[in-house]
Amino acid sequence: MHFKIIMNTTANKSINAKKASAEHLFNQGLAVLKLGNLTASIKLLTSAVELSPKYSKAYLYRGIAKAKIDYSEAIKDFTIAIELYPEYAMAYNCRAAARSKLGDHKGAIEDVTKAIELKPRYASAYYGFGMIKMKLKYYIDAIEYFTKAIELKPRHASSYCQRGLARMGLEKHLDAIDDFTKALDINSGCVEAYYNRAIAREKAGYFMGALEDYKKASKLNPWKYADAYQNAQRMYTSDSLTNELLTDSESVVRPCRPLDNSDVGIEPRNTYRNNDNLDGGRNCYVIRDSGSQFGSMPSYDDYGEESGPDGSD
Repeated sequence: MHFKIIMNTTANKSINAKKASAEHLFNQGLAVLKLGNLTASIKLLTSAVELSPKYSKAYLYRGIAKAKIDYSEAIKDFTIAIELYPEYAMAYNCRAAARSKLGDHKGAIEDVTKAIELKPRYASAYYGFGMIKMKLKYYIDAIEYFTKAIELKPRHASSYCQRGLARMGLEKHLDAIDDFTKALDINSGCVEAYYNRAIAREKAGYFMGALEDYKKASKLNPWKYADAYQNAQRMYTSDSLTNELLTDSESVVRPCRPLDNSDVGIEPRNTYRNNDNLDGGRNCYVIRDSGSQFGSMPSYDDYGEESGPDGSD
């Protein structure tokens, strides 16, 4: 009897040691995932599940890391996390995002619906549902889901950005401007909000504001937003801009000078690398998705943390 007690105690210590090691590896994997080191994160999280095969949270975050490389592989990890913990709303939401990215919108809707069923106040799930509706161009439905996400998480800039894009899809440019402005109030470095607000402002006839937003987007990310430079350059010679200046001022307006490198963060020779997107060389309305969930796979934060399994079983 005494021997059995010793054996059980030794076995329990061994199990606890493995759990502690798995948790340590998980925390390391999560830390490097936040830093964007996907290879190291996947390796550490794989080591965690090898030590603790029922560690559902490690499978979840390994799936998030894999999703930036291979959506199909990510879905496998999300599915394992769900099998280990069937009430894991975050895992359903993540799998919905990956499925939608692969064009499985039916499966994505089933998953995000399940996530909301499990956690009715899960803001990231409503946001995810809105993203699926955006992919399907159901803009009215998308606005409804983004609005719900905002109600639950008022400081989520991406929800305002995406609702702004949905409103642009309905040609409600003034409402879209309001949403992009709110997004920028929350996150002043949101380049997509500047760029898309510029488009909305130009379409609504606010040309000076559009020009400033194009310049800001180009300064913040000159390589991704070379077309913003092109649009700003076009607007400097636009009759519409001159007319707005004349309307706003009684003085005679001098012709606007062309842009130079002090205005934007890119050299002129690099500004036309997206010529395929130009409208006859005049306009470049390439509406930018914020990428927080479907433009590219999101960072772990975009799914939203939730109360779930703390470790292995």
